[in-house]
Amino acid sequence: MFAYKQKTNQFLEWEKVFDNFYGTPSAYVQEQLKTGMNVLLCIDVKGARQVRKKEPDSVGIFVKTSSLEELKKRLTKRGSESTDVLKLRFNTAKNELKDLKFYEYVIINDHLTTAYKNLHKIILQIIRQKNCVAG
Repeated sequence: MFAYKQKTNQFLEWEKVFDNFYGTPSAYVQEQLKTGMNVLLCIDVKGARQVRKKEPDSVGIFVKTSSLEELKKRLTKRGSESTDVLKLRFNTAKNELKDLKFYEYVIINDHLTTAYKNLHKIILQIIRQKNCVAG
């Protein structure tokens, strides 16, 4: 089913992430936008690039830790992945930081409550400005 939807361009964006496929249905997003709703997507940088191409007025919000050391600590603390998977996830995250310049907003997620408040404030600001796709 996923492959069929890929071939028939039914996704706004899709990506294979760590051996799993993820995608955002175009029809759903377009339907929401037509009714005046705003759309918030939780996607990786590759997906965000695809969205930008199709929805140039979209707004990017990048959520990250304050440092690579903090990221490594969090990934290790989970204890749910092998050393190889941890290295892959860490290197992927490190490479994704290169795309920061393509985002209108960056949120540092070191304290959940603070990060949430910052995200909420940004979303309200975006909503006031225009109806759009934010990813």
